[in-house]
Amino acid sequence: MVQNDTYVHALISNDIQQAELDYDHEVELEYGIPTLISDASVPPGTIFGGQFITGLYLKTNFSNNNGSIWINDQNEKVIWKDYFYETIERNIYINSSSIRKYSLWANSSTLGNNTLYFTFSAMIVHADNIGLLVVIFVVPIIIIAIIAIEKGRKKNEVQFDLLGKLERGWQ
Repeated sequence: MVQNDTYVHALISNDIQQAELDYDHEVELEYGIPTLISDASVPPGTIFGGQFITGLYLKTNFSNNNGSIWINDQNEKVIWKDYFYETIERNIYINSSSIRKYSLWANSSTLGNNTLYFTFSAMIVHADNIGLLVVIFVVPIIIIAIIAIEKGRKKNEVQFDLLGKLERGWQ
């Protein structure tokens, strides 16, 4: 019922033709222009569950060029940012299951066009039957609790009736 998966959609990618086999995609960055290079998203959930992004994996190599790289959530809020000095390899953990989309941006601070090699993937949890789990496990527990409370209440009423009869008998 719960399954981990990884998925990403690279917006600008080419088959890597150079010797950068550790990366899934490459993109040319122009000096000073913020570029959306990839995004990761999941569809909206249903009453019975959905998919949630629990983390993002990023590995980059900008060939000793300068620049910055960051990840925005669907509200365009920066959730992570770093600068290119060397190879970056990070797992970024997500705290919110309500955010459904993340985008990867980069900006070159080196004159000219320079190639960024990158791997960007989302760790996605499939929880498609959570509503069904609630129906199967939680509802019977609630019913059993209500029955137990009702039996306890009736037992107390019988005990009070007996005490009342005993007290009247002593008088």
